[in-house]
Formats: sequence, structure tokens, C-alpha cells
Amino acid sequence: MPGYKGELVFIVNPHGRYFHGEGRTQISNLSIKDQAKVIVPLLLEAFVTEFDGMPAPLAENKSAFAPYSWSTKDPLLARVVSARCRTVGIRSELCTVQVSDAQKVQIAGECWNKWENDILHTMSMYDCCLTDDGEENVEMEGGGEYCHFTPSFDRPLFPYTECDVAYYCSKECISLHQIDHNVTCVGGLDESVSP
Repeated sequence: MPGYKGELVFIVNPHGRYFHGEGRTQISNLSIKDQAKVIVPLLLEAFVTEFDGMPAPLAENKSAFAPYSWSTKDPLLARVVSARCRTVGIRSELCTVQVSDAQKVQIAGECWNKWENDILHTMSMYDCCLTDDGEENVEMEGGGEYCHFTPSFDRPLFPYTECDVAYYCSKECISLHQIDHNVTCVGGLDESVSP
């Protein structure tokens, strides 16, 4: 999405046009081998996590299925993701990653456009994200703490630099929560120093 400071793995079943996005991370600036290390867990997460509780426009697309093959537009990425799947012990029949044909790429593009429109529609319904005044909790990897703010798509979350466990919507929000956070956080404390 324009201005969005994160990337995701966008998964499309071209036969049923089921789609799902997984992750909010940086992928494209990594080496191809490191991209695979990020992508494979996100693929697995998409198929072991239940997608309950999604807003109605996003949930209408949900249906149960299991992958029988993977594909990507990039031939090199296909080979590296395939190798990574084997390395982490994914069953052999799911380790083959093919190169998507033009029809699959077109369907993926159509699904991306629908997803993007659904997201924008949902955010406008809840009057959040588009105006940076949301209230929903943000879930990110690491089990950290959040300021209960739904971030804008054009701004990243800010990690609390003392511990890198908490994430906040702005530097001002970090300052506002700093005292409370320091009382409960042990992520950034040096254990050799006594209080």
C-alpha cells in the first residue's frame, strides 16, 4: 500500500481466489536467503492460525483449505524458499515452489486490489488508521506491549529503544507511557545492577 512502512507475504489461492496477508516486516531489503527465512515462517503461520474475529468485509473471503503447492513470480526466490522449506522440515510434497504463470500473477494482482480496497473500506468504517486516531490493539511478533493504537498505513510503529519489546504509535506516545513502562518492563534492564 502506498506509504506503508512494512511488507507482508500475500498468499492467494488462484482457484478459489482466497487471499490472506501475513506479517508486518521488512523483506525486500534482505538478501534472498534471508528473505526465505522470513517468508517460510509467515507461510506456515497463515495455515496454522485461525482467522477468527476479522471485520466482516475481510472475513467474507475466508474458507478452509490447505496448500498443495506454492509459487512466486521470482524464480530465484522460488528455489531458495523451496530449499528453506526442506531445511526446516516441511513435508516434502510442500517443499516444491514453482514460478507463477501469467494467469496466477494476474489473479494475485486482482486479489491484492480487492484486499487493499477492503482494508481501506474497513478502516473508514471504524474511522481509524486513515486519520491516525484508532483504538484497536496492534499485534506484533515478540509478545511485547503496545499503546492500543491502530497505526496508520503511512507510519511505522516505534520501538521503545530501552527494551525493544514495546511498540508505540509515535515518539510522543513513548514519552507519555515511559514512566509506566519502566516500572513494569524488564526487557532493557541490566540484571547485574540492583535497584
